[in-house]
Amino acid sequence: MIGVDVVDLERLRPRLRQSRWRRLAFTATETTATEGLSLDAAERRLAMTWAAKEAVVKALRTGFGPSRPPAALSILFELQGPRVATVFAGACSHLHAYHLSCSSTAGVAVAVCQIDQHDCKVGA
Repeated sequence: MIGVDVVDLERLRPRLRQSRWRRLAFTATETTATEGLSLDAAERRLAMTWAAKEAVVKALRTGFGPSRPPAALSILFELQGPRVATVFAGACSHLHAYHLSCSSTAGVAVAVCQIDQHDCKVGA
């Protein structure tokens, strides 16, 4: 299953600047990872994280919902590339085989996720 998401940073920027939305959308680890970055770099990183979350839920065919809030899906960026750290505890505990790729420019963030195996309960 494949999920793709493209984020227009100008459209997302007002939400990124709302602390309430950031708390609903991102984990503490994801927001902490932007500390020390310029405002532009931090917003690009969060936009790329958001695109990754959207690509993952599209590939899983689950979407976000009350039992699957965005902050319950954690994306970490490591030297080897982006990785899914936490996936909807209880409804989905493992992605057995997946690939996640993310990139951004000054105005756009994009993510592609391919998931071969998972144990997620669609609609859970």
